[in-house]
Amino acid sequence: MGLFNLPGYEVIGELARGGMGIVYKARQLEPQRDVALKMLLPHQLGSAAMRERFRMEARAIAALEHPAILPVFQFGEHDGMPYFTMKLASGGSLADQRQEYRSRWREIAELMARIAEAVHFAHERGVLHRDLKPANILFDETDRPYVSDFGLAKMVGSSEIPTRSGHILGTPQYLAPEIAQGSAANATIASDQYSLGSILYELLTGQPPFSQIDLVSLLRDIIEKPVPLPRAIDANIPPDLEVICLKCLSKEPARRYPSTAALAQDLRNWLDGRAIAARPVSSVERGLLWARRHRLVSGLVGFIALLVTALAIGSTVVAVNFEAKLQDTRRAEARTARLSRQLGQRTRGLRDFSQSSQHRMNAKFRDEFLAHLSLLDFTKATNPIPGIDFSKSLVFDHTLQRCAYIDEKNTAQVVEVDTGKQFPPWRSPTDRIQEVRFSPEGSVLMVELLSTGFRLIDPPTGRQLSSLPKGALQQNLWVIWSGIGCKSMTFGIGFRLVG
Repeated sequence: MGLFNLPGYEVIGELARGGMGIVYKARQLEPQRDVALKMLLPHQLGSAAMRERFRMEARAIAALEHPAILPVFQFGEHDGMPYFTMKLASGGSLADQRQEYRSRWREIAELMARIAEAVHFAHERGVLHRDLKPANILFDETDRPYVSDFGLAKMVGSSEIPTRSGHILGTPQYLAPEIAQGSAANATIASDQYSLGSILYELLTGQPPFSQIDLVSLLRDIIEKPVPLPRAIDANIPPDLEVICLKCLSKEPARRYPSTAALAQDLRNWLDGRAIAARPVSSVERGLLWARRHRLVSGLVGFIALLVTALAIGSTVVAVNFEAKLQDTRRAEARTARLSRQLGQRTRGLRDFSQSSQHRMNAKFRDEFLAHLSLLDFTKATNPIPGIDFSKSLVFDHTLQRCAYIDEKNTAQVVEVDTGKQFPPWRSPTDRIQEVRFSPEGSVLMVELLSTGFRLIDPPTGRQLSSLPKGALQQNLWVIWSGIGCKSMTFGIGFRLVG
């Protein structure tokens, strides 16, 4: 026994209900199959407008035989109650499954391409959906997707069925700006495309483009605010999918795809590894679009810009005078550097010239500049060889082919100058390194520690050869015992090691 009597059907239970209708699971007796049975809500049976909208939905779906549009089986009326039956999509809705699509970029693109193709099929036959959202994308038992619920559908060119004053048709989070600021009568194929873009955005980021709880604030954001960039929410989103999504969500309908078929094609371009047709919106274009939507504010900004320009022109005269005085000061500093006869005089002088941004160069300034160019000078070079830290104090061996220094990790580093090759470092875990120095023949590196004396290191291997206590170093002689005989090594001026 069913929930209520409907000839030819056994009504099993309620599946869902919305603002206009209620859907039951029913068993059709001939042919025997499970179907979805849709009826008007009881309190709407007395509304001629609602009854007409319900019939329009049935007629719209019946005209759309497409693999991704939920098909209508039968339309009828019983005891004054209109109804129609559809294929039962037992796999739930996209609203139930959207979290399962997180980060599955190819599956998202494939799903949205199928849905966009189905919506384009409806558009070609003059049907606008006007309520595309995740809850209206259903799946059957094999996970095949279907566009459903054409309850707000409109035939292109037909008159709008009256609604209550101020009543918004559609789900606010997925409304296009042109509908949010006007009415459902403003809907076009571009409006359905915006809703598809909102669904794509939610699948990519896990949230709709705008989600204010307050309806007025939500509609204002849809109309005025730029859509937050998807990759700012999740940097793993493929850039081309972001571009496709944002094109669908353009505030101006003319900047969206020319059709939902073009949207589907761009998604398939991405899936096949081909270049997409959409392109990112530049910062300049974004600014122009903002100015077009906010004419009053942009007018004030323009006025302020003109005022700032006028002030800048006036200040230029003052700046020119100031520049002339600055030029004289730089010339005097450069001349002082040139006459100092100190290392780096040419470099310091030319630096003073470069720091003076000239409007014009007077004769005295030019003469001083030419005098500096004739100087010979030495300065510290910036060596591009990797592995050598030129910010440290470097010590070179007698061939100038290796250098040693102490890094910030208290490690003695030895580097080959020509190639940047680094030799095994030597580190003291308990005492601070004070100084490093090569023996004259370059075969040994002496490391002086703060408290515990000296260490002799083999540069090629980084192996410690020997150690000496702090007091073992005399002014001219440093003696250690070695089991392999004696040899003498001089460290710098007045330091000799005998072993």
